[in-house]
Amino acid sequence: LIDAVKDPAATGCSCGAGAFLSESWGDGTRTEPLHRKSFQLHCDLAQDLNLENYRELPVFSVNLDEVNQHDADGATSGRIPWLGNMSHAPLPGRSAQVDPSELVKSLLNYSFDNGATSLTGSVVGVNIDDGTITSVSIRMDSSDELEVPIDNDIVFTTGAWASNLESWIGIPTPIEGVWSTSLIWNEGIVDRTLAESPAALFCREDINGCHLEILPRPNGSLYVSGCGGSKVLSPATMRSESMCPKPGQTNKPDPSRVSAARASIGKTNILLNADCKPDIEQACIRPVSPDAAPIVGRIPGTKNAFIATGGGPWGITWGPVIGQSIARLILDRELSINLRNFSPRRFDTPVYRTLLRQRGKQASGKPIGEQW
Repeated sequence: LIDAVKDPAATGCSCGAGAFLSESWGDGTRTEPLHRKSFQLHCDLAQDLNLENYRELPVFSVNLDEVNQHDADGATSGRIPWLGNMSHAPLPGRSAQVDPSELVKSLLNYSFDNGATSLTGSVVGVNIDDGTITSVSIRMDSSDELEVPIDNDIVFTTGAWASNLESWIGIPTPIEGVWSTSLIWNEGIVDRTLAESPAALFCREDINGCHLEILPRPNGSLYVSGCGGSKVLSPATMRSESMCPKPGQTNKPDPSRVSAARASIGKTNILLNADCKPDIEQACIRPVSPDAAPIVGRIPGTKNAFIATGGGPWGITWGPVIGQSIARLILDRELSINLRNFSPRRFDTPVYRTLLRQRGKQASGKPIGEQW
């Protein structure tokens, strides 16, 4: 495992996620099998890995700018006590949540217990010989570069940085980065009744420009995303030197969206003190493809390289089935879902390849003169 950060379970990209899981929200779309199969795999993983913070919970749609009408005896039609008379209604289907750090840590420990090893550094290039990736170049903390030989297969799970493959291998990978703010209030600040009747809340867009996603966690903390105003970073921006992950570097949230989210959540009774600042203000960069579907499969034109990226807001939900699919591709075993709709080849068109050639030339697997 080559990762830009030393402890992915503590400071990796997934740690800033809400880790909300839905079984049916992809129904009727190309991602339906991803949701359906992966939701069940999450249930299995929670049991196999003894995850303490996995749980199923109900989900409600909330309108923060609307109050429920009272019925004849003066009671509200609300279904959740801690939302009072704020307009809300249950959403169908099975849903669950998992603690992202616990999940990542447990998966890593399982891998290391079964022979995996790790190396900390940022991948900055690859060497290719007749379609086979023979080594990758990584930049260490000291800024020194190290060539790491690849003896078998290699899987690129580089998230929002996946478009680097366009420079390294010459394969179209139009992944954008969506820079989104999220907030966490720790235990003691959140109404304790949430523990008695936990639920995930998905709010409609309100007058503050937020569409909050409110997730109370089993440890008593509260995770809030959907703060609005997310920045979209182009593939070229994600390939730039300034966006290369650095040890200890964290993404800064948008202060204006922090203020907006605090104003929106202050309309509820969730926080014991509406003026209390979040304990954590953060931002994560989610990888999104042009058609909002992940890119999963063997990289065209290579003999030993695979890619898995583009999960967007559903990266953790889809993670188990995508990981399983890549493993089965490598081992030449039967897949549990059809990957045709997620093939890397869907962006490999004459027009896109012409754009790639115009940006610069390739020589010995290394980019020369990247004229964006």
